[in-house]
Amino acid sequence: MKLNAMERDTVVMLLGIDAIIFLYLLTYPVRRAFDKQSKSVTRGPSARVPAAGRILLDEAYEHALSEYGNKGYEFCKGLMERSPITLPHPRDPNKQVEITAFWDDVSEQREGGPIQVQVCVPYSTPHGVEPPTRSFVVYADVRVVPSEPD
Repeated sequence: MKLNAMERDTVVMLLGIDAIIFLYLLTYPVRRAFDKQSKSVTRGPSARVPAAGRILLDEAYEHALSEYGNKGYEFCKGLMERSPITLPHPRDPNKQVEITAFWDDVSEQREGGPIQVQVCVPYSTPHGVEPPTRSFVVYADVRVVPSEPD
């Protein structure tokens, strides 16, 4: 296969960039960062969540359940259109609470199926690790079923 000078220079440049990226990925700080991430992902949820984070989540969950759970099914349908919403934490105004409402199954949307409302207190986590959530389910017949803490 014959390449003209411009094609040859392009191939050499791309191979050079690939080699630089490969060598960078072999450096100690990068390997250590990936090693820490894999350890945090393989641990159970309780190992990732500090006790203070769990307390903040439980407080936010109780507040959201009392504030939004009793407003009814139609309110939660409207909440889905604005999801996710972010509010200040009820006890710590420096923290944010994220509330998301969604159908558990898209087919349930037409049938008046249950709406799940998920509560989360985002905090700094390693890349790829989701902060913990708690949720409750609101039914069309005004039942609200809270979840149990993990």
